[in-house]
Amino acid sequence: MKKDINNANNKESILKEKKERFSTYLSVITVILSLAAFVISMITLLDQHKMQAYTYWQDYLNLAVENPKLANGLTTIDKISIIEIAKMEPGTPGHIDSTRDKFVEYAWFVTNTLNAAEIVHNLHSRDKYWRETILDVLKKHTAFYKSRSFNFEDYEEDFQAIIKNAIAKKMAEDKERAIKNGKIN
Repeated sequence: MKKDINNANNKESILKEKKERFSTYLSVITVILSLAAFVISMITLLDQHKMQAYTYWQDYLNLAVENPKLANGLTTIDKISIIEIAKMEPGTPGHIDSTRDKFVEYAWFVTNTLNAAEIVHNLHSRDKYWRETILDVLKKHTAFYKSRSFNFEDYEEDFQAIIKNAIAKKMAEDKERAIKNGKIN
């Protein structure tokens, strides 16, 4: 009888130990599956960010192909500087409706460009290739940024820095070009 009780206790002890081991294995498997799900969700999120960036950038590129003159940046419209046109009010001397209309079209183009660039920057702020691409596109519109139609405060601080870098890059390139062409010593 004592043997039967010991045997029963042994079986109970072994069963309890197996249950504990099984419970530990289940916990480990649950943690592993949770980590795998987390990694998969992060990969999916990164892929979604990539797709969003490409979609917004493709929209910009389509607009640029449709409007190559605007995409290359304007410094003048109808031989009037962008900065001067931005100052013009309807009804003032020198105001030409068609010139002002062209300026408004250009302003909307630049705004669209900035919007696409800011979205891509927000999705991929650490990606140096996207950053260079954004800088190369934004630098073309330096004259517009200097007009009173443009307001830096409309953009987040880190994106303002991108715009300012684009302006600086354009000014440095212009200076280098002028030196190369003998216009500046």
